[in-house]
Amino acid sequence: MVRRAMVPGAIAVPLAAGLAWLIAAPGDRVGAGASAAIGILVVLANFAAHGWSLAWASTISITTVQVVALAGFVVRLAIVVGVLFVLTLFSWFSPLAFGLAAVPATLLLLAFEARLMLRGVGAQLQIPADPAADRAAASMACPGGRLMLTSLFGLVATDVRPPEGFRPPGTEIFETPCLIGEGTYCANRVMLYMVLSAIIVVGLFFVAFRRPKLVPSGLQNGMESVVEFIRNGIVLEVMGPSGLKYLPFLTSLFFFIFVNNIFGILPFIQFPVNSRMAIPAFLAVLVWFVYNIAGIRAQGFGGYLKSSLFPPGVPTLIYILVTPIELVSTFLVRPLTLAVRLAANMIAGHLILTIFFVGTWYLQWKLITIPFAALSFALGTALVAFEILVAVLQAYIFTILTAVYIAGSEHPEH
Repeated sequence: MVRRAMVPGAIAVPLAAGLAWLIAAPGDRVGAGASAAIGILVVLANFAAHGWSLAWASTISITTVQVVALAGFVVRLAIVVGVLFVLTLFSWFSPLAFGLAAVPATLLLLAFEARLMLRGVGAQLQIPADPAADRAAASMACPGGRLMLTSLFGLVATDVRPPEGFRPPGTEIFETPCLIGEGTYCANRVMLYMVLSAIIVVGLFFVAFRRPKLVPSGLQNGMESVVEFIRNGIVLEVMGPSGLKYLPFLTSLFFFIFVNNIFGILPFIQFPVNSRMAIPAFLAVLVWFVYNIAGIRAQGFGGYLKSSLFPPGVPTLIYILVTPIELVSTFLVRPLTLAVRLAANMIAGHLILTIFFVGTWYLQWKLITIPFAALSFALGTALVAFEILVAVLQAYIFTILTAVYIAGSEHPEH
């Protein structure tokens, strides 16, 4: 059977070379003809190795046929990729001519292989003729041909060259031009996403609780679960029963931060709003006002300053060191760390995802780098799932630290 395929294959080599020579530009004719001839020869060699290995395996068992078909494909594909890598080092090699010659040859040999070779295998194993079984056997015995065809189509695409050099994304991915207005009075997409997140949070609570049921279900059940988590896991755990009056504020804060974080992986948005420093900074300043006002209301202005700057139980002389530290920590470092922590995590996540997916686009243009493109895409997809965890975790950290700061300002003895 392999010998029967070699005869038309030998005729196809000069025909493909001549056709490529006629079609190519005058300066590229020799390289195109040689590339087309090599394309036919590579397909014939792959087919011959496939046929001979299956013919040998058919003398043993059907299991051996399946093992040889799958393992042989891996070995042959590795050899073909290595040959192509070497060929791409030569300036005369034309991937387009190679692919245009190899793809039709592979299609013809696939039909020939499925029709003749598998019937021969079935006859040697004394399997009764069965069209359905033939189709199933073809599906098992020809994975190499089908996947080789896919690889050859990918090779044709390698003739389209990517931009020279990989330019990694930088801070420009966080720049957003004005959509409405200009200068100081400018509304960009970050502003629109921030408004959208507020609408989403309000909408979620409105839809979930506009007609509350005694036995919650659906969205009401989900929203109540989150509220219960914040109530029991943050407010009561950190602030005690006296902190329940802050539950609406802390719940709104958690949901608003989470929605703005999750925008970083949502299709058609794919931008974490909290990666722009102004928004975490605003939230941090808001928290700063809340816990300072809460402390002043609970202890009075003088009492709050005294408990904040002069912690009880500290020797008098040590206040020379402790008071400046407490001043900076309570009134400067707390809002700064809240804002920087949230923004830095969102910036890092967005930058890493962009690098992986831009790298995937860049690497998929070359046959030799397609496996690396697949790996980059797989890692990027895994990091998307990780970013969901980061979005929840950063919202939780911001919220629980806010609760800690409010509780500390109201109850300095703790």
